[in-house]
Amino acid sequence: MTDTPPQKRYWRGQIRLPAPLAAWLAERAAARYRTINAEIVDLVLRAQEQANGTNHLSRTNQ
Repeated sequence: MTDTPPQKRYWRGQIRLPAPLAAWLAERAAARYRTINAEIVDLVLRAQEQANGTNHLSRTNQ
């Protein structure tokens, strides 16, 4: 484990989404028993994997 403080391991920011997209995201997160933040992280990781041509088999809730 790293000695880096948690606040340095994550980017913290604020985003704006159109209301219909936010509603879709909230529904998708609820269906997967995740927070909206966790759902965003999963979607971005999937996009990154697709862009890089990689796939992390250890991920859950696919």
